[in-house]
Amino acid sequence: MAEGCNIRLYDGLLRYYMHIDPKQLTDEEWAEEIQTLHFIRQKEKEASEPN
Repeated sequence: MAEGCNIRLYDGLLRYYMHIDPKQLTDEEWAEEIQTLHFIRQKEKEASEPN
């Protein structure tokens, strides 16, 4: 059950941040977009931290 919740969360993040409908993606495309989202969010976090 917990893993299903994670997929639901990631689907929501793809919709919210990237305006992507995860239901339209293959499993491989979905995984690639999750990695892209993670990369973008990491860069945003780094940019917001004081030097």
